[in-house]
This record gives sequence, C-alpha cells and structure tokens, in this order.
Amino acid sequence: MVSTLLGYKLYASNMSKTLERLENSTAVKKEAAYYNENIGKVKTVDDLLDNYRLYSYAMKAYGLEDQMSSKGLIRKVLESDLKSSSSFANQLADKKYRTFAAAFNFGTNAASETKVVQNSTQTESMVDSYNDRRVRQGVVAAQKTNYYQANIGSVKTVDDLLNNTALYEVVLRSIGADPETTSKDFARQALTNTLPNGTTTTNPIGWMKIHELFNFDQNGDVIPVAGTTNVLFAQDPSDKSQLIYNYNVATGNNNNPAAAAFNTDFFKLQTAAGRIGDVDDLLDNPRLFEYVATAFGFDPTIETPDYFKKILSSDSTAWASDTYLNMMANPNVPTSRKEQFTNLRAAFNFDKDGNAISGGMQTADQQQKLEAAYFRNYTVIAISKDSKQTSSFKFLMDNINSVTDLLTKDPAFGNDAINYALKAFDIDPKETSLFQVRRVLTSDVSDPNSYVNKLKDERFVKLANAFNFDSEGKAAPQRLVQSTSAQTTTGVKYKESFGENLSKAKQELIKTDTKAYLEAIPKLTSLDALLKDTKTLNYALKAYGLDDNKLSTADLKKILTSDLSDKKSFAYTGAEDGSYVKFAQAFSFTTSGTVSREAFGSQSGAAKLTTANKFLLQTLETKAGDEGQEGVRLALYFRRTASDLTSMTSILADKAALKVVMTAFSLPTGFSQLDTDKQVSILEKKFKLEDFKDSKKLDKFISRFSAMYDMANGDTSNASSPVLQLMSGASSSTSGAGNSLLALL
Repeated sequence: MVSTLLGYKLYASNMSKTLERLENSTAVKKEAAYYNENIGKVKTVDDLLDNYRLYSYAMKAYGLEDQMSSKGLIRKVLESDLKSSSSFANQLADKKYRTFAAAFNFGTNAASETKVVQNSTQTESMVDSYNDRRVRQGVVAAQKTNYYQANIGSVKTVDDLLNNTALYEVVLRSIGADPETTSKDFARQALTNTLPNGTTTTNPIGWMKIHELFNFDQNGDVIPVAGTTNVLFAQDPSDKSQLIYNYNVATGNNNNPAAAAFNTDFFKLQTAAGRIGDVDDLLDNPRLFEYVATAFGFDPTIETPDYFKKILSSDSTAWASDTYLNMMANPNVPTSRKEQFTNLRAAFNFDKDGNAISGGMQTADQQQKLEAAYFRNYTVIAISKDSKQTSSFKFLMDNINSVTDLLTKDPAFGNDAINYALKAFDIDPKETSLFQVRRVLTSDVSDPNSYVNKLKDERFVKLANAFNFDSEGKAAPQRLVQSTSAQTTTGVKYKESFGENLSKAKQELIKTDTKAYLEAIPKLTSLDALLKDTKTLNYALKAYGLDDNKLSTADLKKILTSDLSDKKSFAYTGAEDGSYVKFAQAFSFTTSGTVSREAFGSQSGAAKLTTANKFLLQTLETKAGDEGQEGVRLALYFRRTASDLTSMTSILADKAALKVVMTAFSLPTGFSQLDTDKQVSILEKKFKLEDFKDSKKLDKFISRFSAMYDMANGDTSNASSPVLQLMSGASSSTSGAGNSLLALL
C-alpha cells in the first residue's frame, strides 16, 4: 500500500499536470460545461437551489458538499450582506460559508454591480466635485488676477498686452471671449477703438466698450497721463479693478475667498469717509449694491436698489409712509426676510431723505459688522444655486440610460445634465464639443491606448470614470479594479491577517486602514494606478499574505494579468500555495491589463472561474479519498487551505483542518471537548500559524501529518524512522499517559 506521504507527493509534486489531466477527464469536463452554460441563467437564490447540478457543483467547489440538504441554511448564507459584520454568513465560525456567499451576487451584494449609468457613489462624488469647483477655480483665478495686477503696469503698447498670454487671457475672459479662438487683430482693433463701422460680434457690449478700460490710442500706444509726457499707465486703478471684477463675474469666480477680499477692498475704498453722501451714491453703483445685498443674504440679481433705498430711508416716526415699518407689519412677509432687512437698516445711518447723517453713513463698528456679514454670506447665493443645479442633475439622471440621452438637449432643461458633469471636472462646456464628450464617455479608462487617455487630460479621465457606458454608449456595470464584494472580502482578510486577541488600539488602526482602502480602491481606474498607489497595494498584499514576498512591479503585473483559465500561467506556477491565484482572483484585470466590465448575473466571470478551479481541487481531493487514500485527501486539503487559516479558532471551526492538526500532534479525541480557550492555548504551544505561509515549513508539517496518519491507521512501515521519532517526540505511541487528555492539561 502506498504511504500517505508518497501518495501526497505523487499528486503535489506536479500539481499543474495533475489538475490538467483531471480537468480533461470526461466527467469533470461535462459538469464544468454544464455549469458555465447555465449559471448565467440563474437570477435568484431559488434558481440555484432548485437546479441540483448547479447547486451541487457550487457546493462541492466550496467544500460544503456535506451541507447539500441544509437549503434553509444555505439560503441565509447567500442572502447575507457581507458588508455587515452582523450578517448571517459573517457570524458563522466556518469561513467557507462567507467565501461561498462572496462568490455570488445575490441580494445586497449585487447592488453596485448592475447596469446603471451612474451609481449613487459616483453621483455623490460628482456632486462633491461640483460643489468644490468654486474653491479650485478660485485659487486659479486668484493666481491669474494677482499676476494681472502685478504686471499690467509694465504694458506700454497694445502689443505688449496681446503678446503676454496671461494678461491677454484675463482681458478676453473678462468679456466672455475665448483667447484660443479670438483673432488678435480683432482684439487689437477693439482695444484701440478702431473696429470698422457696422462690425457685429456675439458680444457687442463687451467688445465695443473694452477700450474704455484702457488708455491706448489708435496706434496702440499708451496715452501719457494728462499734464505729463512720459508717465504711462495702460490702465487707471479704477479701470483695472473693474476689469478684474468683470473677469471674476464672467468666469464664475466672484464667490471665493480671493474675490471676497478683492470686493471688500473695493467697497472700503469707495465708501471711505465723505465719499458717499446719500443712498443713491451707495446703491446706484452696481458693485456696491451687490456687496451690500450679498452681505445680508439677498440675491443681487433678484433684488432692486430702489427698494433698498426705501428701506434705508425709512422714518419710524411716519408710520403710514414708512416702507420698513409697513414691511415689518405685513404678515405675508417671511420672518427670515424681515430679519434680513432689519439687519440691513441697522448697518447704515441715512435720514428720511436718504442722506448720510453728519457722522457719516456708517460708524467703524457698523462697517466691521458689514464686512463680517459679507464674508459669512458671499457664498450663500452661489451655494443655493449649486443646490438647485444639483437637484436638476439628479432629476434628469433618472431618465438617462445612454450617452445619447445624456447629450441630447432636454426640452425643459436644455443641456443642464452634461453641462453640470463637465463643470464638476472643471471642463468649460463652451470649449468642448459633444462629439469629443461622446468619445470620452465611451472610452475604456483602464486602457492606456484609449481615446480618453491619449488626451493626457486628467479632467476627462475623471469625467469618463464618473459614468458607466460601454463602447456603444449603453449603460454598463461600473468598471472597478476590484468588485465591491471582493473589496469586502479583502477587508475581512486584512483583519484576519493580524490574528486574534487584538488590542483596542490595533483594532482601531485596522478600521482606519480599511476605511482608507475602501475609499481609495473605487477611485483607481487602471492596473498602473493600483501599482502606483503603494498604500492601497500594500493593504491588499497583506490581506492575501503576500506582504513579505518582496514582489517587484513586474511580478505583480504578471500575477494580476495571468490567464486564470490556464494552469500554466504565472499566477499558478509562481507560487505553489495558490496565494498568487487568490490575489489575482481578487481583482478584475484582463490578460491585457485593462479592467474587465461584465454583464453581471448571479455570478461574475471571475467568480465562475474561481468556482471551477475550486471544483477541480475538491474533485482531486475526493478522488484521493475514494481511492482509499483518506490521508492523502486530508493532506491535499490542508495544503490548499493552509493560507486561509488566520487564527487558531479558524482551525477549530474547520473539521478537516482540525483533524490534520490533531493527527500531526497526536492530540486525543477528547481534545475537542475542552473549552475553546483551552484548545486554542494548547495549539499555540504546538505550532505557529505563520509557519503555514512558508512553503518549506508547510511541506514539513504535511510530512509529519502523513507519517502520523499512517501510524494511527495501521501503516507502521515508518514506525522506527528516526526522523519520525524526532517529529513525534520520545515516543511515537498513540496511546498512554504521554498522549492522554490529562497530559495536555
């Protein structure tokens, strides 16, 4: 009779060949073909449970064949929300159930893997980006306007301005023109007031009046300051201020910190002592009116200066004609609006005729309060408008099912949906064609050679990644480097890699690491992006026990792009313990390195492949057992699952693994009757879990098990082996006081 060790070696010495022969056997090929052809038709848990061939194939693959009849249990497992630590599958001690549930997309596990143009996470991420754009754009705008203020004084001719790209851009943007498409000859004529009579433009007010903000003569030279011959200023301070203000308004940057400070400086300068004599001086200036209205939370595009004048000129001694008092007495005016006007009236000192009182229109305290109010409220209106735009976008997205739907002009909302998306990523809708947007949205972000990546513009990459369209522009599952169910599995494995009895501080650190991983992984769009994100990559490597392997970038690429249907691929041949295969299976990369996008059913393509591989290994182990080599079956099983044993309790929960350990260390049958804590304590004295991650130590352990198994089951051919004597202690006997339960205690 072949010994257990020899039988194990015959199988394991060339596992790829062994599996290849088994895979090509008639029975295995028949069952695998049936599973692959029919699992896609399964839509519900009942569909799987009611199809015996599919159900038995899957159960055997995940080592749950002995639970075939427990359909109630299996149903609860498959319907578990694996993202919840309190779900049924996560509460079971035997992790095989959790692995089984993770292989399918039933219930809550399938929520984010359906065909949808944009899932809730993508939508909220886009909304955040849209809301933050004012800050991003404000920083850029401040840099450009600061440069303009610092350098416009050096301009002596119109050519100096036209040839300075940064200055030229600010000038043209201030009237809504595009410096990239505008003729400089045309701009020269506008700036020198030499445009031919009858000239028409898309923005006549801007182009026809731009020369009023500069001191150029018709030849393009700067006109000397009156009374001098050589004092040259292309712009007066007030004109410079107006142009910068126009730039901020035209580019949507009048609601950021830099613009707020700029507007405040203007207000203080214009309202300095003695400059404002009455309410007309204050409110007939559009910029001053906007400042005052904004400070008290009014929308300056809706309110009118005339009504503000009446409020500020109210006379509380003349009730019948007092605008303020009448407004306050009106029950139809909202309380919030009354409060706004009360604060407005209290901020200024005008008499009933609208004239500033003798001490001036404001005290120093009133001016400080006004400035503070402005800095509190300068974004209020902008945020309110953003919220309305966001609501419109979400409403429109409910009826968008393709790129065509997104780009087609809506009868009521026009192009609001796509314009919102473009602005969220700092793309100007006026400068981008819908044809280009279509090509971007139908590109494969994970493919370095795709159209969107060839643009070399991160804004468009973000836009493409914010939607889920296939190459034809139809809705598709989100393209993820790692599916949501695999993310959850990775998180669980990461925690398990730290072992048991973790300190509170360690648990909090693991939570922090996991939170960072789950936030980072959906944002990665390609294999290169994953490999460059060291923190995220190291998390995954540790989760799958590869953190100490010192794998190069080239090795990682070969693992993650391995053809898992080919047992000769790098993932299979690079590591005997199967760790490379498990790591590759955890991600969604194709053999060319792109991210796969599949029409998910009850099981993804990667999960089907994993199931087939597991079925093959289970079949091999069963075959060994059926041939009377139960020891070989157990040895093969332990070899396959050793890397998944993350704690002593996980061994106790796995009947086959526990039998191997008990046999290897001659633990008596009464061992299992001890308290769990005592069992764990005994095992910890016998071996270290990390030894099973070392292929040489694992092989030595399996050799020990094989010898002890044969001895315990009647094969004494190795009883006198000195190596066995060393492995099993002074005595190799399986009975007596030395091996009694009492001795263990």
